[in-house]
Amino acid sequence: FPARAISAVADVLTVLLVYLLALRLAPTASPSTSLMTGSGGPVRVADRRVALLAATLTAMAVLHIQLSHFYAPDTLLTFFVTLVLYGAVRVAQGGAWRWSLMAGIATGLALGTKFSAAPVLLPLLVAHLLPAWRSWREGRGRWWRAPVAGLALAGGAGLLALFLVQPYGFLDSDRYWANVQTQSEMVRR
Repeated sequence: FPARAISAVADVLTVLLVYLLALRLAPTASPSTSLMTGSGGPVRVADRRVALLAATLTAMAVLHIQLSHFYAPDTLLTFFVTLVLYGAVRVAQGGAWRWSLMAGIATGLALGTKFSAAPVLLPLLVAHLLPAWRSWREGRGRWWRAPVAGLALAGGAGLLALFLVQPYGFLDSDRYWANVQTQSEMVRR
């Protein structure tokens, strides 16, 4: 029963994250047609409707509902991947170091849940490179410092989180990678 409760909580938090992610990805509005959020950024009423629609569609997804009734790693994986994407968007939008830290921890937890979450490393990398690319285009000196520091922070936090939830991936790495390969072969065939 506790595992099923964890799965259900992860599912509900995923719906919340989808809402917040949709708000973050909405285009900025003119001040005359917007409401101010707690973070000080404008959000149009229409953008809130789109975010509510995205959250509603997530909440009504049949597989999402079914898996939240059982203890399956997929609900936790979906939550952690969505958390990585939210953190990556915050980093790409010029967010503070805490978003790199949070996205790194979420990446480690996602990889610890299922190794098939590895592609989530790409949005994390791109999120750190986008602000650097903008700085480089504007001709700012030392444009590479922030992405290197952010990626180091995210990478270190991710490795620590991965070690805490999947220590045998480090302690017995040969067997771990053999198991990953076996699972990969089962999925392909």
